[in-house]
Amino acid sequence: MDTMTELSFGQRLQTLRAAAGFSQEQLAERLDVARQTISKWELGTSTPELSKLVELSELFGVSLDQLARGENWDGPGSRTLDLERLARQNRSSQRRTALTVVGSLCLLLGGVLYAVLRALQTWLSGLQYLLYRYMTAGEYVSVPTAGKMLRFPLALSAGLAAVGISLLVWLLWRRKKK
Repeated sequence: MDTMTELSFGQRLQTLRAAAGFSQEQLAERLDVARQTISKWELGTSTPELSKLVELSELFGVSLDQLARGENWDGPGSRTLDLERLARQNRSSQRRTALTVVGSLCLLLGGVLYAVLRALQTWLSGLQYLLYRYMTAGEYVSVPTAGKMLRFPLALSAGLAAVGISLLVWLLWRRKKK
C-alpha cells in the first residue's frame, strides 16, 4: 500500500483503528489513556510515547516502522495486517462483555424476585394463620415465627446481590486491566 506511506501518523492510526472496529473510546481504554489523547494523536497535535507506540503496533499487528513512518507497509519481512481478525476479536469481546453483564443482572434480579416472593408467601401464611385463629377461637394472636421466616429469603437476597455486585466489579476491573 503506497498510500499508507503518504499518510501522516495520525491518518495511519485512524485508518487502522477504524479498520479494526475500535472507537476512539475503546482504543483509549485498551491503552489506558484518555479519549482526547487518541483524538490528538489522530489530528497530529501530539504523538504517543514509545511504550504506547509499541502497544499500538502489537494491537494492530504492524511493525513500529510501519506504524510510525509508514515504511515497508507491504515490503519483505513486514507482518501482514489482519484487521478483519482484529475486528472480529473486538466484536466478540464486546458481545462476551454484554452477555456477562446481562447474565449478572438476570442473576441479581432473579435473586431479588425470589426473596420478594418468598417474603410475600411468608407474610400471607402468617395472615392466613391469624385469620384462622380469629375465625376459630375468636382471638387475635401474633405469629412469633413470621419474623424468623423472613430472615432466610432476605439473607439469600443479600447474598445473591453481593455475588452479582462482586461479579460486576470483577468484570469492570478486568476490563480496565486490559
